[in-house]
Amino acid sequence: MTKFGELKKKPQTALVTGATGFIGGHLVRHLRKLGWEVHALARCTSSNPDIANSATWHKYLGDYESVSLAIAVSQPDVVFHLASHFLTEHRPEEVERLVDSNLRFGMYLLEAMRQQNAQRLINTGSCWQHYDGADYDPVNLYAATKQAFEAIVDYYINVHNLKACDLKLHDTFGPGDNRKKILDHLIEIARTGATLEMSTGYQRLILLHVDDVTEAYVLLANMLLLDNSIESKRKSYALTTAEDFSIRDLVREVENHAKQKLNVKWGTRRSSVRLMLSPPRNFPPPPGWAQCHRLSDYLYKLFPDK
Repeated sequence: MTKFGELKKKPQTALVTGATGFIGGHLVRHLRKLGWEVHALARCTSSNPDIANSATWHKYLGDYESVSLAIAVSQPDVVFHLASHFLTEHRPEEVERLVDSNLRFGMYLLEAMRQQNAQRLINTGSCWQHYDGADYDPVNLYAATKQAFEAIVDYYINVHNLKACDLKLHDTFGPGDNRKKILDHLIEIARTGATLEMSTGYQRLILLHVDDVTEAYVLLANMLLLDNSIESKRKSYALTTAEDFSIRDLVREVENHAKQKLNVKWGTRRSSVRLMLSPPRNFPPPPGWAQCHRLSDYLYKLFPDK
């Protein structure tokens, strides 16, 4: 019971988009562990049963009204916007999905935040917006839609006093990942002995454990919650590591931990139209952030008896 004269502190409230995804699901659980009240906005609430009871769910029906209702009910202190549709390369029939997921939905979100006076947003960007380390040069149409949304965020900052920042993501890994990224393919063939066709393998990656990523989101949220902590101008942050890996380095790393040679056929798979050979390092990390989880430790746990 609260003593006389004491006020019970209200927990911070988060609304997370993209909560059914790999990073979004981990973020929901992390926020709950920290005592946040968590709401999630998604097209479907059943695709990630592991976090079904970790948040209050709101269904996006493809219209503004469903987004507005979610904001009105949740009254979030911070909106974590992770929802997006990713394509390495697109076909003409996929343009509508890119626009719907990466622009229209985000615009509904920003307008609903304005109407409900929800003032803090952490937007998720991509390293793919910065080909060869450029301030802006999109690797693909997906990256171009991410940049277009950032321009729309700037409008809400300049005209409607939104507080916002970006977290630019590189490649991520961690438990429960079903996205079939390159690391997951290598782990699978180490266990099954299958063959994997690959490009030349000289492109380099920054790989971050999902727990380090979710901690960065929380650090940025705390910054936004502090008065005068974020300038009126949107600022971008990114998480980088002291080391990066070429695809060939990554294969050797898995081979070392699995104690076996992987069946990789180099140069048998077509490379992307615009291949980013080196990850950009344009942006600083959130103040106070440090990498705590190494890829080698993660692989050691996967192959403990090797």
